[in-house]
Amino acid sequence: MQSLSLRSAPAAALGAFFLAMLLPLPPLFADDAAPGDVATMASELSALRGQVEAQSQELEAVREAQRAELRALATQRSDLELAIRREELHQAQLAEALAAQRAEADPRAADDALIPPLTEAIAQLRAGIEGGLPYRTPERLESLDALARQLGDGSLPPPQAASRLWQLVEDELKLSRENAVDRQIRQIGGEDHLAEVARLGMVSLYFRTEDGRLGRAAPRQGGWAWEVLTSPGDVAQVDDLFDALRKQIRVGAFEVPAALPEARR
Repeated sequence: MQSLSLRSAPAAALGAFFLAMLLPLPPLFADDAAPGDVATMASELSALRGQVEAQSQELEAVREAQRAELRALATQRSDLELAIRREELHQAQLAEALAAQRAEADPRAADDALIPPLTEAIAQLRAGIEGGLPYRTPERLESLDALARQLGDGSLPPPQAASRLWQLVEDELKLSRENAVDRQIRQIGGEDHLAEVARLGMVSLYFRTEDGRLGRAAPRQGGWAWEVLTSPGDVAQVDDLFDALRKQIRVGAFEVPAALPEARR
């Protein structure tokens, strides 16, 4: 039985091969598709193309709207920049006009503001001259009074008055720094005498009359007095002082009597 089964297997396989060759083959290519399927696919493709074109048009419309909006924004920006430039120009013109008005008004206001402090400074300088050494006091006060009159009546503008006052202050400072000899009329012993006057800064003042008397300016209650020196030592010191100043020895230490006058009581 087994040997019979082995002998019949090749014959069965050969029969199956011939049977398969006789059966119809299935379609392998699209060309073999049914006409109805091709029409459906063409319709779907056409629909897809229509959707793509519609979406493309919508996208282009959106892009055009964006471009139009950008153009509008650019126009608005240009308008705003122009408006800003116009406003800046307007403000600059207003600033120039305001500066011109201030230039016309401020000098007078500033000048008027100088009058009170100048008046006070003149009064202080006058008090200092009146209370200081009696050296050419009338002349110094007259210069100060003339300045006060000119400031008061407006004949001298406050800025020029300030400059003039500063010159007078510098003159006073110069007097305090220098030693000098000149001639003045002094009342000595109830009589006027033309005398040499030696000044050591604005600290001490000495005199020598034509008749040889020597003395100093001494503080007294209510003013100054020209005091004649009687001590031989004091007389010699003052005489040496005049000789040194006459020889142009203006700088150095001088031994003099009562170089610092007594304080007023």
